[in-house]
Amino acid sequence: MSSDFVPITLYQTDHVVVGIGQRYHVVVEAAPYKKDEKDNKIPHKGNEYWIRTIPADGCSEFELGDMPDERQGMLYYDHVTDAVPTTVRAGFSLRCRDEPFASLTPVLPWAVKQPSKKYAFKENQNLFKVGLESPDQDKGRPLPNNTFAHWAIGSDPLWLDFSNPTIINLNNTQWKDDLVVIPKDYPEDSWIYIVITSNNTNIPDKLKERRFVGAAHPQSDRTFSINNLDPKYDNPPRRDVALLPANGFIVIAFKADNPGSWLLHCHIAWHASSGLGLQVLQRQEAIDKEMTKERLNETTRVCKSWDTWVNNPW
Repeated sequence: MSSDFVPITLYQTDHVVVGIGQRYHVVVEAAPYKKDEKDNKIPHKGNEYWIRTIPADGCSEFELGDMPDERQGMLYYDHVTDAVPTTVRAGFSLRCRDEPFASLTPVLPWAVKQPSKKYAFKENQNLFKVGLESPDQDKGRPLPNNTFAHWAIGSDPLWLDFSNPTIINLNNTQWKDDLVVIPKDYPEDSWIYIVITSNNTNIPDKLKERRFVGAAHPQSDRTFSINNLDPKYDNPPRRDVALLPANGFIVIAFKADNPGSWLLHCHIAWHASSGLGLQVLQRQEAIDKEMTKERLNETTRVCKSWDTWVNNPW
């Protein structure tokens, strides 16, 4: 019925693939009745069903032999029975993936503007590689040991100073590498396109509080290249969480009609806290005009309080 609260055209399936942070509204239809020759409803024998939750292959780290029981719930249509369900799992793939791109068709159509030739996708433009990186000693990172590494989108991990957020530094013309600010000063009717590539790890990405679309391409298991792009601009899926396939790529797009510093981050908490994120600074000048001193009074107060607490936690 919906993916990430966007109503979609109904489709039938015997399973739904749910990534971290994703939300689906579904209708469970287990056909509890059959009809006799007079069209009367008669309960089926065996009106008990297992509801299953199954970790996808490559998306979990459960040890062999220590997997949780996939039978996580029971559905009954006969309230007087105490029978245990005997249903078995359907034969679908357990491969780590998203729901099929073609299945998530929004009810309300929305077309994505195609990039002009001037801003067409290029191999080295708007391309961000996601994965584990080794520490950079020249930037004050912790020294390497046998296990240390950080997550990042692009060349730098995101390290935010909660006492000094981006929104109170809109006069900046340059940004520290640690803030991973990607300026996008495009007109209000323009679209922003970002290509995100992966190493060998499946990553659920989220653009905080923005509804992005899988513009131009479904999630692909292939290594990114211009030749692998297959654009779809006519009503692609709209959502705010998508799975980045291992060794693959996704292309996302959103309209530049809402100025702000929007956070693109992983939905696995410890990945995000160790740097797997970036900020899309959309129309900085327009934000600066809106964020007057009066409007930022509460933000400034909270930031000072946070700074005081951090420096004097006890």
